Amino acid sequence: MYFYRLILSFYILLSISGISYAQDSCKVLLKNLQGYYSGDCKNGLANGKGEAEGVDYYKGSFKKGLPSGFGEYRWASGAYYVGKWRKGKRNGFGTYHYQLDSNRNFKDTIIEGIWKDDRFVGKYVKRPKVIYLKDITSYSIRKTKGIQSRVLFDFHQNGMQNTRVSNLMMSADSGTPAEVGQKRGFDNVIFPVTISVRYDTYNKLGTQSLNCNFEVTIYEEGDWEVILKN
Repeated sequence: MYFYRLILSFYILLSISGISYAQDSCKVLLKNLQGYYSGDCKNGLANGKGEAEGVDYYKGSFKKGLPSGFGEYRWASGAYYVGKWRKGKRNGFGTYHYQLDSNRNFKDTIIEGIWKDDRFVGKYVKRPKVIYLKDITSYSIRKTKGIQSRVLFDFHQNGMQNTRVSNLMMSADSGTPAEVGQKRGFDNVIFPVTISVRYDTYNKLGTQSLNCNFEVTIYEEGDWEVILKN
């Protein structure tokens, strides 16, 4: 029995040594993260979930030795970034936190938006989200060049204005009812806004009655036009 226990202990020791060796030999290719690494490894490189620390610190996803995917990077200066990475550079949506030095008055500053190859390229704009759709053949949602805080709906069929809309009901969580020609909607909207539209009409052939329902949330401020087609 003692002999078998000795053999088992020997194999456990070998396994632990192997794990330690694998971690020690697993490389992170960013120079400022070289020093300590703990996590998944493939072909001698950090790959998968891991944590690396050198001059700087990073915790998140790796691919082929470089931060790739989602992760948090902290610089020695105290600044840090949380977001998407690709090939060791900030790429995608992320938030960068740092202290802005303005005449020795340090101010906490945040830059949030889209990054490309470590450069900030613009604010993230969340697209309108359709929540519910019934008996609508297709739709389009676009921001116009107008200066109003407004959302207007237009109803089309067979490539022209749908004149057979009846029992129209519209509700929004902000704004005042508005009419511009045949369009209906809301002025003085506070974004984000969720708008629900219900109406009756006929199909293209005029052979079937439709009970249409459309609900959308629009996040970005502006003058919007929504076209509903039957």
